[in-house]
Amino acid sequence: MQPVLLTPSDDESLLERVRERIYQHLCAERTQLTWLIADLLGADLSAAATYGQLCLLGQRLRDAAAAYDSAPIIEAATALEQAAIDAIQKHSDNQSERVWQAIVSLIKLLPIKTRRAIAPRGVGH
Repeated sequence: MQPVLLTPSDDESLLERVRERIYQHLCAERTQLTWLIADLLGADLSAAATYGQLCLLGQRLRDAAAAYDSAPIIEAATALEQAAIDAIQKHSDNQSERVWQAIVSLIKLLPIKTRRAIAPRGVGH
């Protein structure tokens, strides 16, 4: 069996496909964040389930952003994860200030950072 050699254009094409997949993933996660915000706003005294989902979302966003070494998104996603864990441990209602600050940070970063740093060529420019 002969080894397959990739040319520079093959590498670029593969990179573009990977970048497109990660961009689509981050867009889907941004949509998920919107749904979780609605859930959190609708939660009364027990917001633990939503905080758990926000924690998982923070982990997924951090991992996706790490693929492109996007430090601001990594930091904001980590802050969301940690704030959600703290809110769960403290049995917080839906008004956890740390969680809302982290959510606002991500909302500000995702549309800008994903399009500038991660979007495939021609998307979001």
